[in-house]
Amino acid sequence: MIGSVRWAIAIVALVGCDAVFRIDHVELDAPGPPGPDAAAPADAFDCAMVGLGFIHVCASGHSTSLMGAISTDNNCQLATSGTSQFCLLTGDDVTVGALTVIGSYPLVIAARHTLTISGFVDASSHDVTPAAGARDCSTPAGTNNTGGAGGGPGGSWRTGGGGGGSDSSTGSTAALPEFPAMPELRGGCRGGPGGVGGANGGDGGYGGGAVYLLAGTAISLGSGARISAAGAGGQGGHQGSAVNMSGGGGGGGGTGGMIVFDAPVITLDPAAQVWANGGGGGAGGARLVIGDAGSTSTQPVSHGAAASPNGGRGATGNEAGVNGGSSVSMQGLLRAAGGGGGGTGWIFYYGATIAPSIPAISPPPSAGP
Repeated sequence: MIGSVRWAIAIVALVGCDAVFRIDHVELDAPGPPGPDAAAPADAFDCAMVGLGFIHVCASGHSTSLMGAISTDNNCQLATSGTSQFCLLTGDDVTVGALTVIGSYPLVIAARHTLTISGFVDASSHDVTPAAGARDCSTPAGTNNTGGAGGGPGGSWRTGGGGGGSDSSTGSTAALPEFPAMPELRGGCRGGPGGVGGANGGDGGYGGGAVYLLAGTAISLGSGARISAAGAGGQGGHQGSAVNMSGGGGGGGGTGGMIVFDAPVITLDPAAQVWANGGGGGAGGARLVIGDAGSTSTQPVSHGAAASPNGGRGATGNEAGVNGGSSVSMQGLLRAAGGGGGGTGWIFYYGATIAPSIPAISPPPSAGP
């Protein structure tokens, strides 16, 4: 049977042994409809079933290196395993260098034997560009108030997002944290948009992406390995006109996404870094002043920075996002409230255990559901 999994395996087989698979320089056909369950064997290929967690694929192909940029909508074929639908790339022994991942679908990289990460795998959302598999999650908006709009709450997932800053009455509350009871590969939640005041509120930041790293023998993260599925910062509130004195509320930060390690042996160099932190909340707008956007976390110990003066800080570790600041009068200008910081995403492992006390991983890794 010719399905999506075999198609994906064929892609990596074409590049040849120990070749460099530069995804941003390879012309691939647009993806077709989802193929059969990824657990189904590819009967015409010498492949091996791999997967100890909730994703199982038949991995084959030549030794391959991945680097460059990949869109999960265009640069690979869709595959399905259980309830998860994803973009699949496989090979025999796979090395991943600097790789940027965007698109609608999560990414699965599967090695029949060993998977080595040597560079920066960026599955974070940045500014207005969503990462692979990021979700909306229906995070509520900030309160509307022409006298000073409220900020949007940060997205919530592993930990809760910060509440949106209050207008002249009340702020917006973020959703409760969520543990994925049904194993499914998915990205993080978007923050809520800021409320409408004398102008529109800022958009909520997108959640981080979803990446599943899978190997039949071992996964190794070298000293230069960095894997990020951080959420984006919320956008700043729009500026009010000379007539409409106040601007819009700041958008809430997005949550971190999901990173999964699945192999019998998982080795991390002490200098390797992995994080799925929340994005910072955007600042409220004022008369003729656009609010600044929050930012994306750039390392495990760094928060998604809040936009000055009233965005809420994004979460790291086990903490929740910080609430956005209230609407405030500054230098005679009424500035709308800021967005809340986004909560953290999830880092799971199957097979070998990853110590939760490793400081270069945020949030702490958990055994897979």
